[in-house]
Amino acid sequence: MTKTFQKIVFLFLVTGFFFQPHFSYAQFKSLPVEDADFIKEYVNGVQRLTAQKEINDRLKVFQDKWTVGGFNLNEKLEFIRLTNKMLEANFSIFPETWNLADILLTATDAEVFGKIPSRELLEVFDSCLNNCERKASMGFLQIMKGFYESGSVFKTSYASWSFTEPNPKISFRKIKDPNGKVIGVPELIFEQSNLTYLSKVDSTVIHNTSGTFNILNRAWKGKGGDINWAKMKMPEVYCEFNQYHLNLNLSRVEIDTVTFYYKSLLDKPLKGKFIDVNRGFSDVNHTNYPWFQSYEGGVKIASFIPNVRYEGGFSLRGVKKVGSSYWEWVERPKEPEKEKPVVDPADENVNHDFDDYYNLPDEDIYSLKGVEGYEKAPEGMEGAEDQENGGKEPGEKEEAEEEEEGIIDPNMEKMLAGMELVEKKAMLEIVRGDKTLAKLYSNEFTMDLEKLFSKNTEIIIYMEGGDSLYHPNMELLYEVETDKIYVMKNPREKEARTPISSSYHNYNFYFYALKWDRKSDNIEITSVIDKQNTPGAIESKDFFQHSRFHQFKGVLPANPIMLIAKYAWFHKGQPIFAEDVVADQKIPNSLEAFKLALPDLAGSGFIRIKPDGEIVPLPKLDKWSSSSKGDCDYDAIQIISDVNDGRQGTLNLVSNEVELRGVKFFSLSDSNYVRVVPENEKIKVLKNRNLQFGGIMAGGKLNFYGTDSTKF
Repeated sequence: MTKTFQKIVFLFLVTGFFFQPHFSYAQFKSLPVEDADFIKEYVNGVQRLTAQKEINDRLKVFQDKWTVGGFNLNEKLEFIRLTNKMLEANFSIFPETWNLADILLTATDAEVFGKIPSRELLEVFDSCLNNCERKASMGFLQIMKGFYESGSVFKTSYASWSFTEPNPKISFRKIKDPNGKVIGVPELIFEQSNLTYLSKVDSTVIHNTSGTFNILNRAWKGKGGDINWAKMKMPEVYCEFNQYHLNLNLSRVEIDTVTFYYKSLLDKPLKGKFIDVNRGFSDVNHTNYPWFQSYEGGVKIASFIPNVRYEGGFSLRGVKKVGSSYWEWVERPKEPEKEKPVVDPADENVNHDFDDYYNLPDEDIYSLKGVEGYEKAPEGMEGAEDQENGGKEPGEKEEAEEEEEGIIDPNMEKMLAGMELVEKKAMLEIVRGDKTLAKLYSNEFTMDLEKLFSKNTEIIIYMEGGDSLYHPNMELLYEVETDKIYVMKNPREKEARTPISSSYHNYNFYFYALKWDRKSDNIEITSVIDKQNTPGAIESKDFFQHSRFHQFKGVLPANPIMLIAKYAWFHKGQPIFAEDVVADQKIPNSLEAFKLALPDLAGSGFIRIKPDGEIVPLPKLDKWSSSSKGDCDYDAIQIISDVNDGRQGTLNLVSNEVELRGVKFFSLSDSNYVRVVPENEKIKVLKNRNLQFGGIMAGGKLNFYGTDSTKF
């Protein structure tokens, strides 16, 4: 016998050994319909296809229950009929018909959670066989087994979704897809239940809800219910909602319209959006979920935190209270009348001529195809935020369908009525008693149990008599427990070099941070980073220096201060953009160089640059433009503070005096060569550029000596 022939015989014997049971039972299209014969043949058929002890033990329980009358006559007859129907449709006796037997055994167990009558279960399964694909029918049995056992409709080793109502109505209905094909949808209809997402690290509970659950794709169409912040140790905070939709293949809970209640903080409920992604957290102060975002602006909170009043939009992220900007319709300002350009002959610096799910179609909701996460949802439903459809529910279509004829968009009505949407910043007011200490404006304030924080914050600090300190862009840190307040510049921001302006002193303050105790009248002027190498300075609002003015020119054919001032003068009331300025001055090749110069101008307080690139001239621009031509008076008062500990000075909010430290010397007049060496390196800055100091003042051939009570 050749080796080749031996291999063929061996393969034939092995193939016959392993596949003989399958071939023999594939020939049967049905089993006996008589009770005793059926169960005998059925058990033998399943046993020939599986050797798993767990399956065979449960098969024995099924057989015993069948034999001793544990199933009623109708259950037996229906199971025999459905089993033969499945075999005739080429379903396998194991595991497919066994899945039906297994769930029938579960459904008739008095100890299990689910109480849906077995008769209704078998009727709906029969409808699935008639109208659904093979995979969908098996999926129905799998989901229903989980529901009977524990109320779960999606369960992995990591997480689950489950209901608390044990006896919902089970039904089956037919719909048509876009091609006119009839498809079937098995559903569970709940009248009142809690819907719970539970994982090893997180959970969300929707209380007292009702709705319809699509068993095939696990889409939930809910009505009513509430979710609270109990997992954040804040059970008194909650939101209520009416219609909503969820994909229970995922851990994400997102409800577009809710009513939010925070009675200890808000005097009225808010309308907004709710999101929870169930990622887990180790510290309540460091999680952003559950998340509520208000749709309403102008929310007023008398005590956002103690001694802090708030007005603006509102959201709650975990335990963090977040104040946010909001949009508001306002009357559109009238455009100024255009004036005929007039060339200013006095300007010699510019030598250029100037010229004149369920809410969707049924076919999308009730099809297994296209339900994101259904076929390849990762264990535990991780990645809930990585939906490629931008957070839309499965099958959701883009907004924007044609409006019905005759219906006008209310937003369009407002625009036609001369109104426009403007973004309003949120506002914080820090108070002491009935006195306002500061107002702060930002697109977002974040408050957790320990601190209040904001970036890109417009700061106004009030002094006695109504004067104030102002800066357009600083960061705020308010330590709640200690009542300490810090406002700091961010060195990475374009406006970090912009000075803090003082209306009382008429000086610009070039310092990086202000720090004070809310209960104190003194504000410490300081540095918070590299204290030994960060000098500060004050500079008169009338300060001007020709050498410094010309430094801004760089490689440009003209000084950018003059270019912007000229354009603003010729185009009063019109927005200013870099492209327009260089085009107007006929220097198009200098556009990139001009744009590179703008951050320096903004950092020095000449202009402000809006996010869209618009250039907004500030008073200093006009002042320096005029001073460069000799059209107005100016001075050269600039005082440097250089200390090792970062404590550069102190502002008293009652006297409004600033004590500046680390002042080694300074100049009062360049032209007259007046120099000052202060005693103990200290001076006091008083109203309207007045100074008080002791020490030596030298002017020409005269030296003056004074005490620290001497005023200049």
